[in-house]
Amino acid sequence: FSGQHRKWIVHPVTSPTLFGVANKQAVWQDGNTVYGYSSFTARVAALPVSPTATVNMGSLSSSWTTYVLDGNNVYAFSAFFGEWKQLACQATPALGINSHMVTVREGGRAHAFSAFFGEWQSLPTQGVNTLFTWRNGAFALIDAPGAVAAFSAYTNSWNTIGYPTAGLGMDARDGYASL
Repeated sequence: FSGQHRKWIVHPVTSPTLFGVANKQAVWQDGNTVYGYSSFTARVAALPVSPTATVNMGSLSSSWTTYVLDGNNVYAFSAFFGEWKQLACQATPALGINSHMVTVREGGRAHAFSAFFGEWQSLPTQGVNTLFTWRNGAFALIDAPGAVAAFSAYTNSWNTIGYPTAGLGMDARDGYASL
């Protein structure tokens, strides 16, 4: 039931596995398909997957994003848009997730997905060695020449500043971060 649209959705299943219900989304798998339901759009989005795909909804108490890792493909779901968005990776990805964010680090590249915008944004800089994800953003540490890139889920953009990354301390809260 979508409280926003005042509409029931009936979706037949055979033997579903429920991954969770949080905020405006529900995610489950039935056979080789993962489904995402957005009460914001009142729609169910189907994602065909292989039997080895993994699903992560993040925090079950406050999450607006979910990801599916299927081989080198990452699919992110935004509860605001109710769609799966693919990111095809060249190398095995390392993933991060929080309430409004999904991040991917593959080799020296970093990518971020904001629930507020529903699209992947790639950091144009190479050489990322660490990617730290928090509720509404991410830090990417770049060794050479020494820089930190920050992603904001609110603006759907990366911003980079030159900074030595050795011995760097970070703090991140709901709407800000500091180095």
